[in-house]
Amino acid sequence: MAQESNNKERENLERNERTEITSLNPRPKRSRRWLLLLLGVLFIVLVVIFLLFLSGAGNQQTTSQTSTETIAGTGNSTSQPIFTDGMEFQINLADGRRFLMLTLRLALIDADTNTYLTPRLPILRDIVIGTLQRKTSEDLRSPAGLDQLKKDLLRRLNSGKIFSEEMLQKKKTTQPIQDVYFEKFILQ
Repeated sequence: MAQESNNKERENLERNERTEITSLNPRPKRSRRWLLLLLGVLFIVLVVIFLLFLSGAGNQQTTSQTSTETIAGTGNSTSQPIFTDGMEFQINLADGRRFLMLTLRLALIDADTNTYLTPRLPILRDIVIGTLQRKTSEDLRSPAGLDQLKKDLLRRLNSGKIFSEEMLQKKKTTQPIQDVYFEKFILQ
């Protein structure tokens, strides 16, 4: 009987030791969960950063390709036009209810035309502002209205206010500005 009570005491001591060990160390399961959760979040963040990096690299490639094409076009005036820098405008429209935020770029026949335009930018901006202020929001809502705006701007910008007769004769053209492009067009 003494032996049975000793065995029971040993079993009770072993159980108590096991209980103490597990009660002292209940966190390994929790810390593993937190570690796995942290690793999962870190993985997702790294994937997002990687995708954003690839997206940014793609935009830089496109931009550098466009810049290269523009630079290549400066040597040959007949193949590709030269583009001006974007000119930003914020204009109140004629109807008084809305305004237009616009970034405009011009396609020029050659680099010399761009050099010629640089000191005349205030005149060019005045023509653009005057043309835009005559438009209403209804005029600019449709694709046909935007096409008409581009035609009006081309006609006015290629007028004698900016380009002298000598310049036009030298270039052998009546239209040194070939086209008008809207990079940003926000009607509010």
